[in-house]
Amino acid sequence: MNHTKFLGLLSVVALLLCGTASAQTITSAKGNIVVTKQVVGELAVVWTESGLVPNDWVSYLINGNVTATYACSTGSAATAMAPVGGPLSEGVAVIASSNGTIRKTVGVNAADAGTLASACSGNLLLYQVSYTGMNICDVTNNLLPCTTVGSGNFTKTFCNLNKNPRNCPPA
Repeated sequence: MNHTKFLGLLSVVALLLCGTASAQTITSAKGNIVVTKQVVGELAVVWTESGLVPNDWVSYLINGNVTATYACSTGSAATAMAPVGGPLSEGVAVIASSNGTIRKTVGVNAADAGTLASACSGNLLLYQVSYTGMNICDVTNNLLPCTTVGSGNFTKTFCNLNKNPRNCPPA
């Protein structure tokens, strides 16, 4: 192959590689447990990723474990019930911006009380939530490692069952 054709071929290969070699990385992932009048106990996961294909879909999985402890309140006293929960894996699909970045907040729900309401003769309250081993994974091409959300572990106790269980939110 002559020198000119080789340089031309090398230039085409370099252009192709430059178009696909942008550094794709989740640059930050944080979380906090939400406590508002509308939402209580949800883990808000906030992340940023760059180096993506502009205006293209990106798929994520938020993984970890969630445990919720509910309490049964009868008047001024409340008793904690057995914790509920287990592994969680929540999928999210987002379109990257025109500059190939994503900054997103997604809420992960606390474990549902399920049948605990029928076992409580009073008011069912949300006493505590815990999220452990939390991470977020870009699963679009499965090439990136997962990123830990903050420290990975989040716990919030909403009230003191012995002193003032009325401060606990309703389930």
